[in-house]
Amino acid sequence: MKTPNGNVRIVDLSGDHRLGECLPNETPLTWNREGIQGPAGPQGPQGPQGPKGEKGDPGPAGPGRRSTAGIVEADGTARHGTDFTVTRTGPGHYHVTFPPGTFADLFAVSVEALADTPQPHAVYPLNAYPDGSGHFSVQFANGDTMFMFTAVEIDDGGW
Repeated sequence: MKTPNGNVRIVDLSGDHRLGECLPNETPLTWNREGIQGPAGPQGPQGPQGPKGEKGDPGPAGPGRRSTAGIVEADGTARHGTDFTVTRTGPGHYHVTFPPGTFADLFAVSVEALADTPQPHAVYPLNAYPDGSGHFSVQFANGDTMFMFTAVEIDDGGW
């Protein structure tokens, strides 16, 4: 580049050596050199949505069927278990209640008297509610009896 007037003269370094040098009033320029990093520019607009991806692998198995169990004293107090409350409503008659969120579907109950002799009993009514709560009652023919129960969620088959 000529210093006094700013004109640019291009020289071919591969050709005539005399034409490939700067004259005394010219300053050489070096092209294709990387300068210092400049500041980041503004974010550009969002691009178009990409194509739909392939179907992923199946997820892990769910938690399975929920269940709860307990042991109830003859006077109606819970001896073992925390996911229920018991009310003794009369001699040998108990009402067991499960709070909301205990079950996600219908449930079945198994009751066994914890006595030296067999205790005839009836379990009724068994109710499950949309909020996951439920209850059942049990009546022992021979009066107040210590018992244990297991309540297990069942598949209702889409009823």
